[in-house]
Amino acid sequence: MGLLKAADCRHNKHSSSTTSIVVVGLSGAVLQAISTIAHESGHYFASRLLGIKVNGVGVDFLRAYVSVEFPENSKAKPAIGILAGPAASLAFAGVLFAARQNSSGLTQTILTNEIEVGICSGLYNLIPTPISDGGRLLELALQKHIPDHTLRIKVVTGCGIAAHLAWNKFNVNRQIRQILTS
Repeated sequence: MGLLKAADCRHNKHSSSTTSIVVVGLSGAVLQAISTIAHESGHYFASRLLGIKVNGVGVDFLRAYVSVEFPENSKAKPAIGILAGPAASLAFAGVLFAARQNSSGLTQTILTNEIEVGICSGLYNLIPTPISDGGRLLELALQKHIPDHTLRIKVVTGCGIAAHLAWNKFNVNRQIRQILTS
């Protein structure tokens, strides 16, 4: 939180708007990286606790991931392992929310932004698209009913498109922002 305390000091001494923008950007990037680590740690630790074999953990420029081998005879363990990532994202947003209660100025702005990102990414990750946790959950649920992998991906994609449209229709991001700033 040292960077955030420095941001408050600079903000309170009438710092330039350029400095504030840089501090918000850098703080946001650091908090987003920590949020991503929390999300993937949720997958990793839940999988390990459930006895699911973890083949690797990776981070590249566009994504982070935990590669696991799901047991053939269980649907519950993989589902819990998949849900642990979004749950960890939401838990991290909760930690930031608690920290926000004792903050003000630029620090509060930074934390509010990151809480919104954490909540939205935790929930948004549950939308069933082929690359999201929600898509992995839906595909897991459909394996028994739709044996053809390609057809399952088409169903997941269709559901994902419908969910994206609903997300935008109900403007979920704006509603979360209004709750945080009221």
